[in-house]
Amino acid sequence: MAKRRVENHLKEDASEVLVSSLLPEEWVIRKLHPDYGVDVTVEVFERQGQQIPTMGEFLFVQLKSTTSLKRGIEPIRPRGNVEKGVDLQDREAEHELDVVRFVVDSDTIDNARLMGPSTPLMLFVCDLTEGEI
Repeated sequence: MAKRRVENHLKEDASEVLVSSLLPEEWVIRKLHPDYGVDVTVEVFERQGQQIPTMGEFLFVQLKSTTSLKRGIEPIRPRGNVEKGVDLQDREAEHELDVVRFVVDSDTIDNARLMGPSTPLMLFVCDLTEGEI
C-alpha cells in the first residue's frame, strides 16, 4: 500500500506557513520532530542596521488549526481578592473581550504545566479559512 497524507497533515503544514507569513521575516521558525506538544520553536532576531543578531529569546509554540473557528464575546466582571472575602460574581460587566472558542485537550494543558512558568509556551489557534492566528 502506498503512503498517504491525511487531512491533518495538510492543516499542520498550512498552519506553519501561516505562522511564518505573519511573523517578522528576521525571526527563525524551527519545526520540531517528533512533536510532543510543541510543534515549533521561534527564535527572535532584531535588525540593527546591517546586522541581524539573535536576541537570545525563544518561544515554544503549540499549533492548532481549524477551518471553522467559533468566535464570541465574554463579559469581564470586576472581582476582589478572593483571599480577603466572598467573591460576588453577580456584578455588572465592565468590559467585553473578543474570544475564540476552541477546545484544548488535557494533554496540551498538562504539557504546558509541566514545562513550568518560566518557559514561554504559546498556543496558536490558526484559522485557515480567514488566514488569522
